[in-house]
Amino acid sequence: MNNLDHLKKRINIKTIGAVIIILILILTFVSKTVYNYNLPVVTATTPLKGKLDKLEMVKGIAECADKVEVYTDNGGNVEEIFVKQGDYVKMGQPIARLSLSKEEISQNREKSYELQQVKMDIKNIENDCRDLKMLYEAGAVPRGDYDKVDRELQSLYVKRQKLMLEYQDLSQSESMTIYAPDNIMVSELSVHEGQKVNSGELIAKCGLSEDFKINCSIALENNFIVEGDKCKLENSSHSFEGTVNEVKAEEGNKTVSVLIKSDKVKAGETFDVKFEKKSSESHTLVPNGTLNKDSDGYFVYQIKQRKGMLGEEFYVEKLKVYIGDNDNENTIITKGITFFEPVVLLCNKEILAGDTVILENEGDFFAK
Repeated sequence: MNNLDHLKKRINIKTIGAVIIILILILTFVSKTVYNYNLPVVTATTPLKGKLDKLEMVKGIAECADKVEVYTDNGGNVEEIFVKQGDYVKMGQPIARLSLSKEEISQNREKSYELQQVKMDIKNIENDCRDLKMLYEAGAVPRGDYDKVDRELQSLYVKRQKLMLEYQDLSQSESMTIYAPDNIMVSELSVHEGQKVNSGELIAKCGLSEDFKINCSIALENNFIVEGDKCKLENSSHSFEGTVNEVKAEEGNKTVSVLIKSDKVKAGETFDVKFEKKSSESHTLVPNGTLNKDSDGYFVYQIKQRKGMLGEEFYVEKLKVYIGDNDNENTIITKGITFFEPVVLLCNKEILAGDTVILENEGDFFAK
């Protein structure tokens, strides 16, 4: 009987011991779970060796690169317009026809009469000048007499040239056709049929055909786009390669002008413009999301291991770094970091130097 009691007692002690051990394990697990539940969860990455790939996508509107304005030399009524907005017009092709006003016809006739009179005066003075030159060379008249007539003749030559430029022979017609001065594209018509116009009035705004400029805005801090760079331009109808002609800083942004050559583009078309450039050299890079900044400058949170109350744990330390250029994804690190140091990329809550964290992708950096 005593042996049986003794056996029961030993079984009870073992059972109690096992229960205690199980409770300790459960409490340890629960404690660790509760402890870990409140810790920040981070995802880490390591620096890499690579090149920056700078990219900026913007929209731009096409306009004629070299603008030409067409004016009428005479007043009158617009009888007919031969072109419309957006048309490509070859040099010498008619743009519009005007019926000249009575005043314009009268003025041109007066200029014709005046031109004829000047021509007659020149003929007479040329004869006088020739005779005086012979007399001067013979010593019959002083040099001053010959010089005076010669100056008068030169003045008449200038007057004749001016009248010839101003005069248009309209004796056989009471209308005037306005022609394209070059190969152009009509971007805007400034008159309509039946309209009365004055001498020197604007008829059309044009651009030299096939030469277009696309203006677009980029971020003020964008320093990688420079004159001479190539870029891609696309819309639903066209795809081109353009050349950066000008980069100009303005208030709050920069304006970039891109030149293209095409006989299919119309002024006012909108394009998606893609600027892209890779750096020429490789650098130490970190994702932009790893960088933090305080009053001392830029830093990253480096992930390290240590012995904790419940075993091995991860914690973060602040690591000061010096940065260089950047693109949309990465930043150059010029000093302060190596390729083998995992740093925090993502975190589900705010962290400080020394904080214990849970490393979500632990297997990428540390043996489990």
